[in-house]
Amino acid sequence: INDRIDAAAGPVMLTATGTALTLAAAADVQAGGAVSLSAATGISTAADISTTGAVRLSTAVTLTGAVAINSGNGNIDLDSTVDGGYALDFTAGTGTVTLSGVAGTADGDTAELASLTVHSAGSVSLASVFTSGAQSITAGAITLAGSDYASDSTLSYTGAVELTGATMLSATTVTFGNSLNSSASSGVSAAYTLSITGNAVLNGAVGSTAALGSLSVSGTTALAAGSVITSGAQTYTGAVTL
Repeated sequence: INDRIDAAAGPVMLTATGTALTLAAAADVQAGGAVSLSAATGISTAADISTTGAVRLSTAVTLTGAVAINSGNGNIDLDSTVDGGYALDFTAGTGTVTLSGVAGTADGDTAELASLTVHSAGSVSLASVFTSGAQSITAGAITLAGSDYASDSTLSYTGAVELTGATMLSATTVTFGNSLNSSASSGVSAAYTLSITGNAVLNGAVGSTAALGSLSVSGTTALAAGSVITSGAQTYTGAVTL
């Protein structure tokens, strides 16, 4: 598809059966309802999506240009993987953003995303994410549902963060703007370890609701919150600022 799709009065559903779905940079989608894209062999896109309803990309996505998705206050769901060396931006208002598959393939891979930005959302859930540039996530609640998050630049989380298992973060600086907890229940938190390769800025309480299993930081650490609770060891290799 090479031209703009304008359905301001209703939804858009594009399905490619037996082949790929390809949207050029000029094929921006403007809709007044839900937007659904799916294809048997994947979606290749450089097109932006703007709507007042939910957005769902049901199959694997390859970015062929920078993509921005704005759902108003609707939910945004990517049900499979997403890769390609371009920027990916989401604006969901009070809706949710869910990336169920790995974004960016692997650390150092040529298919790493250029950057990942969530400008607004009620909640965000991310599987593992790999970018050459920054990852900046702003939401009421942020769930790191994967095991690895890596950037050659910075990782920034503005909102309450919850870990669902052992998690490794790698960046020049990792910043948590609000609270950081595990999803452990009944005080069983040993598996919810956090390893940060790079500098760390912890602006909220850590483990106050549900303790982490352990915390390690390879670079410097700025502790603005004053409390870090783990069931296991805490290791700070660089200078610590309280």
